[in-house]
Amino acid sequence: TWSEKPANMLKKDLKRAGIPYRLDTPEGPRYLDFHALRHSFVSALAAAGVGPKELQTLARHSDPLLTLSVYTHATPD
Repeated sequence: TWSEKPANMLKKDLKRAGIPYRLDTPEGPRYLDFHALRHSFVSALAAAGVGPKELQTLARHSDPLLTLSVYTHATPD
């Protein structure tokens, strides 16, 4: 299905680049997937000074608290 194709493409690209799809961390497994890209996208915009309302809109969230508390990270981790 179309929803599976982008995920498979991303996994193949990561493999070719020598980047693991899954990382085991003390907090549990972490994945480099579209969800992780969403976190990176919102966090980078926040670090660049984009305001909360704009972040919420760009992330397509209905609740700004979700955007700020879950998707915006203060550190590169």
